[in-house]
Amino acid sequence: APAITLASQSMITGGRQVPISFELVYDPTQIEQRFSYAVQARITVDGQLRFINTTRFPVITQGHPSQVEVRVEPVGR
Repeated sequence: APAITLASQSMITGGRQVPISFELVYDPTQIEQRFSYAVQARITVDGQLRFINTTRFPVITQGHPSQVEVRVEPVGR
C-alpha cells in the first residue's frame, strides 16, 4: 500500500539546536493495527534540506512504542 501522512508538524526553531522535542497529533481511528507506521523528520534552513533521518523509526502498532527519539543526519552539500 502507498504511504500516507497521518500527521505532520512544522516549527520555527529560532536557532535552537537539536535535540528538539515535538509531538504529532493524529486521529487514532485512522490507525489499522495490521499496518506499520513510522516517523520521519527533516530539518530545513531557508528552504534547503539540511538534515533527515536515514533510519526507519517504527511506531504505534506491532509492538512498537508511541514515543521515539528520531536521529537525523546531515544531508550532503
